[in-house]
Amino acid sequence: MTNIDKNFTYQINDAIEQFSSTSDDDMRWAIADNLVRQFGGTSLCVVASSGASSVNWLRSSMSEEWVNEYLVEKYYEVDPFVLNMPFENKFQIRAPNLLKKGFVESRKLIELNRSLADADYNSLYTGNFNMNFNRDHKLVGIATDMPMEEFAKILSFKHIQHLMAIISAYVAVPHDADLKGVSNFGGNVLSPKEKEVLAWLAAGLQNAAIAEKMNIAEITVRKRLTIIRNKLGAKTRDQALAIAVRDGHFSF
Repeated sequence: MTNIDKNFTYQINDAIEQFSSTSDDDMRWAIADNLVRQFGGTSLCVVASSGASSVNWLRSSMSEEWVNEYLVEKYYEVDPFVLNMPFENKFQIRAPNLLKKGFVESRKLIELNRSLADADYNSLYTGNFNMNFNRDHKLVGIATDMPMEEFAKILSFKHIQHLMAIISAYVAVPHDADLKGVSNFGGNVLSPKEKEVLAWLAAGLQNAAIAEKMNIAEITVRKRLTIIRNKLGAKTRDQALAIAVRDGHFSF
């Protein structure tokens, strides 16, 4: 066993002990994110997709600014990682800064890759895991600012896949938009907190006042309004409120 293998085994076993000592979702998320960073990763993502309802959940430690851009621009509509989620146990690798216009047809996909490269996410690795023997899938993603050949000196592909399998086993499917780093996309079902934002919006409050009423950060209010607009296909917050009332998501 090489020194790299020994170090990997030691850190994985230590992480499993930590995972096993708690059932708290936030604690397990923090342990997984820290584990990824110990190996040179810069962020962790977990995406859940339900084949029955097509509702997708994302939990990410990527920058909040980048995640908001991902949601606002609806990059998930062209993201190969998300689109390939129906395939069981598929391991995918991407180096956004190496993908040139001539190799991709979608303009939005080019913009997604440029955005990733600009944010210094130079290498991305994902693994898909089938859940409950049905069409539900969990995707675990690791991003790093290192080029692939440099990251490979720390973790081999075999190690990366093992790491993602451990994270998939212990990190719960994200399902609560109030947890740190969690967003819902791809569906039009409004969460209770999103409906509360609309209620305060209907009362005439601006973002800062809504944040104070809900005891959350103003940027969280902006994030929820963006997600609400995306879910309802609205261009403005006022239009989102009108659509929500019309479609029965919310009433005065």
